[in-house]
Amino acid sequence: LLFKELVSSINFLRTDGTYTTSAILESGIADRLYTRTKMKLNVLVNSKAGFGAYIILPTIDKNHPFIDEVYRRFFHSREGFAWVQGAKKAGYIDPKRGQVGGIFSEIPMDIHMGISLFQDKRFTDEELASIVLHEAGHAYTYFLNLGTTVISGLAAGQAARQVMNADDYVTRKKVIEEAERALGIEVPNSEELARLRADKSADGVQMVILTETAEKQKTETGHRAYEMRACEQIADEFAVKHGAGRSLVTALDKLGRIYGVDSAYRSMPMHIVIEMVKLLGFFFAMFFGGIVVGVYLTMGILLNNPMERAYDKPEQRARLIRQRLVDQMKDQTLDKAKIKELQDDVQAVDAVIAGGKDKAGLVELFWENFMSEGAKSSRQIAFNKRLEELLYNDL
Repeated sequence: LLFKELVSSINFLRTDGTYTTSAILESGIADRLYTRTKMKLNVLVNSKAGFGAYIILPTIDKNHPFIDEVYRRFFHSREGFAWVQGAKKAGYIDPKRGQVGGIFSEIPMDIHMGISLFQDKRFTDEELASIVLHEAGHAYTYFLNLGTTVISGLAAGQAARQVMNADDYVTRKKVIEEAERALGIEVPNSEELARLRADKSADGVQMVILTETAEKQKTETGHRAYEMRACEQIADEFAVKHGAGRSLVTALDKLGRIYGVDSAYRSMPMHIVIEMVKLLGFFFAMFFGGIVVGVYLTMGILLNNPMERAYDKPEQRARLIRQRLVDQMKDQTLDKAKIKELQDDVQAVDAVIAGGKDKAGLVELFWENFMSEGAKSSRQIAFNKRLEELLYNDL
């Protein structure tokens, strides 16, 4: 129902053509999102975003151990948990309905949609609605993880306070072990922490427990090269659950062809030519650019793992959405009309997959074959993709 309602709102906006605040309000798009998801999401048409779309999420303190060092400079020192502090009711998630509740329903977020998406007739109303749902999926994921983060922080703080109040080594050691069990982590140097004087150990224990919990949450398998894509995958799944899977795949395919930066949208002969030109350009720069340019280019290749990407490759991403559609068809309570609709969706996705095959570049092949981290990442990605095929098979 939400998907159909969003299509209606998008159609109203495109027919109106002004994309003003009053027109967006009249379209009812924010009201419909709130009614169905209980998330306070404002949709803004941004004249500077082109074909882009993104959501502004509340940020936690940039010094929080859950924030990677590499991303820290992009965060503002604004505390997202301020919404939670002093709240009379807790926030919660309703996964069956795809809704949030409590304080989570009071946190506003802005979804920015590029005006070119609305003005370009190649994109259907359904495709624009699917993009809105994908961005809404990011908000849903934020709330999903916020609860875990808050609970982990409370547990770490409680453990630290108990260590601070304990007078003997045995009690402090027991508290640390209980924190390890509750959070599913292994605290390094726990013996040394337990032997420290209580007044010196509390802050140290809290920081160590928080950091170890953060690392555990950031990676369950030990290979972040694949898991860092989970945020986008979950947002895609949110859109699929609302019936927008087919439209999301076709929208992403059109965006990929407009930008033309991914190898999936090139023919194999063109891909080979482009990679050879890159290789010749690299050797030319190495030969004529001097030592500084040579070192810079070499370090750039050696330090940037091409497996670490926020999105699956286009074909992989479409296949994952297809698997979710197939999984929906296994619901024995669906009527024949819904089954036929899902079958048509799968066929449409198959057509997109057939028109864009993922291809590896020379840098990626170098990492897979000559860099240990790249080889491990490649094996992990292949393993996870095989698991997905088994979990969401066509049988």
